[in-house]
Amino acid sequence: MNSGGSMKNKVSLGILLLIASLLLSGCENKTPETTQVDDGMNKTKLWYAWSMFFETTVGLSSSTIFGAYEDEEAGYTDVVFVSTQEEKEDYADNTIVCWPSADTEDVVDNLNGTIESKEIDVIPYSLEYPITVSDLVYRWEAIRELFSTFSHGTRRSILKTRDAPW
Repeated sequence: MNSGGSMKNKVSLGILLLIASLLLSGCENKTPETTQVDDGMNKTKLWYAWSMFFETTVGLSSSTIFGAYEDEEAGYTDVVFVSTQEEKEDYADNTIVCWPSADTEDVVDNLNGTIESKEIDVIPYSLEYPITVSDLVYRWEAIRELFSTFSHGTRRSILKTRDAPW
């Protein structure tokens, strides 16, 4: 009878060790995702920033923006959107910070005019009408998805002089 109890204890101990090892393996010292460079996403964000007339810490022209990002010596690894220029101080030197310009407000006005005139439902994009500059900053992926449904001519009329690459 003792050997049966001993076997039960060994199995229980084995199960506990297995659970502990699985838990510990999930707690390895991993590099946080925020430090990994997502080059494709960063380039998408830069195109978006340029298309929406955002100002950046590296300049305004597409060649300046992408040139800075591609320059390995500059060491840029992240792109973030903020509401105001003052917020750029909150980020490390390896981050290209982008914020709306006065021209971005024209984009919002043109976008809202298009949504109203074409009776576009923005709810499927998790947006609310009217679109705001804040939406362009914090809901940029939804705005980009909405823009991707527009014809080339509609995008050009909203952006006036810039041709969005999506």
